[in-house]
Amino acid sequence: MNVIRIEDGEKIPSEILLADLNDIVRSKKNFSFDWKKEFEKNEVYKLCLADDNNEIIGLIAVEHQEEGFIFLPLIERANFEQPKKFEGIAALLIGYACHLSFTTGKDGFVVFEAKTALINYYANLTGALRVGHSNRMIIYPAQAKKLLTSLYEE
Repeated sequence: MNVIRIEDGEKIPSEILLADLNDIVRSKKNFSFDWKKEFEKNEVYKLCLADDNNEIIGLIAVEHQEEGFIFLPLIERANFEQPKKFEGIAALLIGYACHLSFTTGKDGFVVFEAKTALINYYANLTGALRVGHSNRMIIYPAQAKKLLTSLYEE
């Protein structure tokens, strides 16, 4: 998995790991949301550069639903990313959730709420479809496979 460094277009190896409380506390100043509160309720995964697991550039909360899908209560890229240094953070985090969905018997189904301004962005980025006129978006298995294939072909 790679993020793209915007200044030169170079692909930078990255990895997604289960975050621990020390990760959340240490990176608190780099994120707007209350990740400690999210950590107490859900699994939280961190995206970091492969050569530096301490520099967390993105976080995602994962909630396993009994109804047969994974729900993503929160997705965020680090605010030190202003101006944006890396491209592909959201795609990698959501792609990882798709991977988790396949490996935990949820067949690739992933659901999340998008801010209104980001609905089209997420639809284009992940293939997610808007549920009715709500801000809820769903990724079906075919789109999840397509997203994973595009992320791992790089």
